[in-house]
Amino acid sequence: MIFAIDIPEPYRTAMERQQFQAAADLPATDGPALYARGLARREVGREHLAREDFLAAAREHPAIGDACRLELLFLDLR
Repeated sequence: MIFAIDIPEPYRTAMERQQFQAAADLPATDGPALYARGLARREVGREHLAREDFLAAAREHPAIGDACRLELLFLDLR
């Protein structure tokens, strides 16, 4: 996978192995982790929770706001 930001562990490894369900259930406490979990949740069909994670990530960590808004646009296209 290609990521728009630096994805923290353990999300990166789980998603590179296509273990999206495992990544979607991990706790997230900061912006990059929320963003990563949002990606995983989108992949397993939890669009509503993914949207919440992207919005929270953008609030928590404004430097990744553009990446979050891009993912929100992708969700809007679904």
